[in-house]
This record gives sequence, C-alpha cells and structure tokens, in this order.
Amino acid sequence: NEHTVRAEVKSLHAFSAHADRKDLLGFVHNMEKPPQNIFLVHGEERQTAALADGLREGGTTATIDIPALGDRFELGS
Repeated sequence: NEHTVRAEVKSLHAFSAHADRKDLLGFVHNMEKPPQNIFLVHGEERQTAALADGLREGGTTATIDIPALGDRFELGS
C-alpha cells in the first residue's frame, strides 16, 4: 500500500543522544511551535513517567503517550 507522507525530517545538532531531563524539558518548553503529540519511547518506565509528569507540570499542552510494544496511533486529521 502506498501512503502520502506529510512530514519533514529535521536534524538537531544541539543535543547528544543522551540529553538529560533538564535539557529535554528545556528543549520542549522553548520550542517556537509547541508539539501536539509527544511520544516517550526510550528509558525505564519510572523515569519515562517522571519525564511525562515534568512536561505536564511545565505547561505543555501536547498529548503525551508512553507507547507499549505494538501500540498504534493515528496522527493528523
């Protein structure tokens, strides 16, 4: 099946692959255009949940998901 892809790829050269919590929170909260959805897919369950809490406490309006293996999501409208 063919699908139309309406996405763009951006390279971020400002962070290493191992940004800490402060860096990740700062990155999201300082985005020019806040994301609508955030998927946290890396890390231990407790730390990932804590990062989601930090994002919410910081005022993000994005939907935050911590997907399990096999979860599916529909993006866009």
